[in-house]
Amino acid sequence: MFYPKHLQSVYGNFIFALLIAGMVILFTSVGETVKAEQVLWYAFEGSGDIVKDVSGNGNDGTITGAKRVPGKFGKGISIGKKDEYVEIPDVLQQKANPAGTILFWFKPNWNGGDGQSYRLFDANTGAIYWLIGQGKEGGTQVGNFGFWFEDAADADFQNWQTPAKDLISAGKWHHVAATWDFDKSEAKFYVNGKEISNVGGMGTFPPLNPKPKIGFNVGTGYMAATNGADSVIDEFAIYNEALDEKAVKTEMETLALTVEPSGKLPLTWAKIKSAR
Repeated sequence: MFYPKHLQSVYGNFIFALLIAGMVILFTSVGETVKAEQVLWYAFEGSGDIVKDVSGNGNDGTITGAKRVPGKFGKGISIGKKDEYVEIPDVLQQKANPAGTILFWFKPNWNGGDGQSYRLFDANTGAIYWLIGQGKEGGTQVGNFGFWFEDAADADFQNWQTPAKDLISAGKWHHVAATWDFDKSEAKFYVNGKEISNVGGMGTFPPLNPKPKIGFNVGTGYMAATNGADSVIDEFAIYNEALDEKAVKTEMETLALTVEPSGKLPLTWAKIKSAR
């Protein structure tokens, strides 16, 4: 159908305006969804004692003793002894939404099931333990690798894989993810994108340490570890929801890209949404 040129111009401008408005709404809603999902993300690039949170939420970490080294992709953080760690902000006190995910890559200097305990992440308090690593100190489960935690009533739960000697190898990169959802009363543990264990029947979300550590939490010493992390850790991220196995695999593949963090973010978040 033929329209006069001035009507074509008006019509064209109208369509263009609608497209722009639609894009603004789309990107605004995506941005709001992102902030509700990803709490922090450390790519460990840069230098100095501050670890920049590249999720855009401002939850920067502080390095004590640990050093930046070549990581899985770009730089990682080498955490050796018990007095070396990265302290993260108080982001695990999720009273309104007691669900979450912690995931990261790590390359240990130890083999699974070697009879020692290693602490990769530690949010223990003086009464509640909440940790990821190999084994608890005290003679139990030292040969197992997993997610060890308690609920607010101090009930013990362990998500582990036995034997750890068939799971973790020195000098090799592994991806790990621990998820919890106290509303659904379930927690799961993933290694290299595969669910290896799960537990249920939890009570309520416990109060955790306001100063969680990547590495051993020397502030409390609760559930003491024989060693610190003794590993290189890379692409450490926390979410305020329990990701499913498909989303964990997506993150494993997407967060670890050989590009700068600013180039990773749009692709990562787009894939998170498409994975649901």
